Amino acid sequence: MMILSKSLKSNSLINSLADILTIQYRHRSLIRNRLKNDGRRRQPTTSTIQKSPIDDEKYHDHDFDYDDHSDQRKPTKSLKQLFKDDHNNRLFSNKDRLVSKNESFVNALYEEIDNNHQQKKSLKSNQKRNFIEKLHEKYENQQETSGNKNGRTLVPLPYDINEENRFDIINDIVMPLHKIPYGEQLKRKLYMNKDLLRSFGSKLRHVNKMIRIGNNDMPCTLESVRPSPLTERYRNKDEFSIWPGIDGNPKTVGFFVGQPSKHDRVICVEPDRLIITKQSHLDLAKKFQQYLRDVSPLDVCQNYGVGGHWRRVHIRSNRNDEHMLTAILHPQDLDENNLREEMDRIRDYFADDERISSLYFHATRHTRSTHTSERYHHLAGDQTITEQLFDKNFVISPSSFFQVNTLGAEILYRAIMTEMNLTKNTTVLDLCCGTGTLAILLSDQVKRIIAIDSSESAINDARKNAEINGAKNIEFITGTVEQELPRLISESYVKKPVVAIANPSRRALHPHVIRTLREMEFINRLVYVSCKPQGDALRNFVQLCSTTGNESSSFIPINAIPVDLFPHTEHCELIVTFERF
Repeated sequence: MMILSKSLKSNSLINSLADILTIQYRHRSLIRNRLKNDGRRRQPTTSTIQKSPIDDEKYHDHDFDYDDHSDQRKPTKSLKQLFKDDHNNRLFSNKDRLVSKNESFVNALYEEIDNNHQQKKSLKSNQKRNFIEKLHEKYENQQETSGNKNGRTLVPLPYDINEENRFDIINDIVMPLHKIPYGEQLKRKLYMNKDLLRSFGSKLRHVNKMIRIGNNDMPCTLESVRPSPLTERYRNKDEFSIWPGIDGNPKTVGFFVGQPSKHDRVICVEPDRLIITKQSHLDLAKKFQQYLRDVSPLDVCQNYGVGGHWRRVHIRSNRNDEHMLTAILHPQDLDENNLREEMDRIRDYFADDERISSLYFHATRHTRSTHTSERYHHLAGDQTITEQLFDKNFVISPSSFFQVNTLGAEILYRAIMTEMNLTKNTTVLDLCCGTGTLAILLSDQVKRIIAIDSSESAINDARKNAEINGAKNIEFITGTVEQELPRLISESYVKKPVVAIANPSRRALHPHVIRTLREMEFINRLVYVSCKPQGDALRNFVQLCSTTGNESSSFIPINAIPVDLFPHTEHCELIVTFERF
């Protein structure tokens, strides 16, 4: 694949380079003028933009909105300057991130500029973009000739992998804690969350001095980690890749050792010895590998732009050992007849396998897609499988989100429901509700639930699940939370008492959502669930508690509960409860 050739990414790269180079030349020009005025030469200095004491990580300048606030919230002058400086810092960092992905092209660009004074001048004029476009095209042609089509310098694979050690290596990658006793894993995850809360407390000292930070440097209590009922064979879903294996066979089903975008060599290793994967999943993955090698005439897709078809196979299951298998390929130039022939081959091969209750085929040109964007073709069996949580039943389709650890999910949801402190008069706002699992579990305990999610397919599944379970007090809304929450305020049909639950996966909540939640004074409790609290979720925690000139709108953290849904890995769910007093 040519690097970003004639694509939106290419335009973004070119625009970013043009902006950066223009700023650099303006900066150098200012320095030269200052040197003339001072009458002495000085070396150009690097940027002195100060790091924010509020957050060590990057954040957006619109995290806090200083304009058009009806409640007259005003930041201090120093805080405004801090965010203004940080905006400049992010301007460079965002463009630098794009540039870094195309490092070799950028180096060639700077070398060309340094070698030609006339081209330097053109960068100051309106022709700078045309100049970069021509150089980019020239560079692409060179890379195509040399065979390095992604424009990146690939690094050697950091593993000396062979037939004997391949299973040990993939175990260490997929299950980095598998050699540690489970009790020690829980201790490690507790310490990890202690460090997170200490970081949270440190940031709160700068944005809300009313919150008391304890002697342990944490802003709230931290309960012990809730362990998973199962530590082995607990996964109800696995996504296996298809790639050349250690023996050179291109049709190997398993997991990657290495990254195609980073390493000069990538090996697919069979998951035969992974203790977190169900044996039935391993057996079906092996059977699908045999289908690829013995029956399917289609080859493997290692690069979208080069060709090939087979990419992944997804296997899901429930407590009743009913399985859903979804075969995924890139259609490339296959027509409908070609795809239909492949679907017929899959159906014939797996038709007699009693373990498979639902069989699907998915042809997609994208890394991730839903049934709405690109159809899942149902080949055989039932269209869904059903899983049970507590006394509720949930239908699962190929694209549905469902916690991968079913028994662990019950521990998680029980802890969430306890933290929400619900009554029969409570209204619940379920933000990023997914397929409605939590909303349906809560429906018997509260007066009303308003559940929002941006995925149309997820909301459709949620409505089906609500109908199956007779949950009639849930209103499901398709749309982004940042768009729908303000409408709820304007329509004024959300009344006290209100408890909000946010479970935004790894994306975290948009800053506009945080601001709206703070403005919704009838929300007296907020429970935030994150599977990756070290990232953007931590920024959300700080934003929820920041005073920014109006202490009455800020939340206070009161409790945190880690829940281990992923034994033998470093991941851990974290529930943080906030209240407004």
